[in-house]
Amino acid sequence: TGLPGPRFWKNGTYPASLANHPVVGVNWYEANAFARWMGKRLPTEAEWVKAGSWPVTLSSSARVQRKYPWGDTMDRSRANLWGCGHDGTSPVDQFPEGVSVGGVYDLIGNVWEWTRGNFNAGIPSDQGQVLDVPMRSIRGGAFDTYLDNQASCQFQSGEVPMARKRNIGFRCCVGACDLTPHQRGTQPQAKPQPQNAFVEEVQV
Repeated sequence: TGLPGPRFWKNGTYPASLANHPVVGVNWYEANAFARWMGKRLPTEAEWVKAGSWPVTLSSSARVQRKYPWGDTMDRSRANLWGCGHDGTSPVDQFPEGVSVGGVYDLIGNVWEWTRGNFNAGIPSDQGQVLDVPMRSIRGGAFDTYLDNQASCQFQSGEVPMARKRNIGFRCCVGACDLTPHQRGTQPQAKPQPQNAFVEEVQV
């Protein structure tokens, strides 16, 4: 578009009142490029789901995923969803009761989040069917999400990668294997086995 910033910014900057809100109006390519520029990346589908629904141990042999980051029952006081009093985005730290087991804010509500994955609408790949328009996966629901099941950790929706909407944002992640502690005067330590650390929701 030639614009010097996300879709809803003016003159290359954001309103001061939105300084602690997630960035929106960014398409998948822009989100991916920004993440790479920061030395990070968009999360995979598996990383996003695990961050939100970190398994709860029921016994020595049984574990279950949470439906929501805080448990298995929808509680609209823990996330910015339809009917919670906001008609748009909210500050990224406004719902501390809704954080995940790993301490990640806003995995549910506020804005949908781009991931690295493709959206296949449940079409088995062995059937040879494809969507008319290729779509990228978005997760988490947004401030205008009405149905509870669409704001769960397991629900996947999709959007065309060029979309720059007011209810879609993104967050970056980085692999623990890419974080190598280094002390002055010592040799760099060997990289640990690949794990993934979630980074905060990208805000302005």
